[in-house]
Amino acid sequence: MSREETVEFNMPLSEYPRPQFRRESYFCLNGEWDYAISKSLEKPLSYKGKILVPYSPESKLSGVGEQVFADDYLHYRRFFTMPPSFNRG
Repeated sequence: MSREETVEFNMPLSEYPRPQFRRESYFCLNGEWDYAISKSLEKPLSYKGKILVPYSPESKLSGVGEQVFADDYLHYRRFFTMPPSFNRG
């Protein structure tokens, strides 16, 4: 069974994570992100590929399947537009 067959690929786990503390505005950032693993805290010049958040890079569901070590930095990047109705207050 492929990753696409086991999870909602565009928005996995889109429900509010703590229903007892539900807020009026909630914008889920789960989904596909660019990622890079490096030895530096500096922003990478290029990204290695895509990772499916909220899964860890070691997880098969993330689409990465790569271990991140204690001296590594895991960088994420994603561009999105907040909906006009989102309450930022």
